[in-house]
Amino acid sequence: MDKKLLTREDLLRGTNKTEKVYIESLGGEVEIRPLNEAQWAEIEAKSSDAYDIGVEPVYKNVNGKKVYDDEETQKNMKIKFNVEKGKRAEFEQCVLAVKYGLVMEITENEIRSITPPGIIKKIADEIFRISDVDKEKLEEIKSFRRK
Repeated sequence: MDKKLLTREDLLRGTNKTEKVYIESLGGEVEIRPLNEAQWAEIEAKSSDAYDIGVEPVYKNVNGKKVYDDEETQKNMKIKFNVEKGKRAEFEQCVLAVKYGLVMEITENEIRSITPPGIIKKIADEIFRISDVDKEKLEEIKSFRRK
């Protein structure tokens, strides 16, 4: 397969690609575009809201002095997944995806008032798909982080 050398324009035109998707529960189409790298990073960062992290610093005695022990402190770190915060974080990720991925201008507050319930996630899933960050890839990213 011949490989094309990408130009600056090729790299920057990603979010100019739009697609109309039919949303059955809305009875019509919405025009979406892919997310850019900065938008995806902001959306992805929301997932950290679901974790409660507790760190108790550990000190060791070195020549009679109390010295912070980075390695033991890291071992002492406790991370808990908070299901309620996880669901809220997932919702906020979807709100941001819709905000950035819809071609129309729309505010986050307007997005939060869209009905019926669950529609924001359906639109966000389409935006993730066109952005090439579908559920499978999202799960790969999550499982990689757990290792």
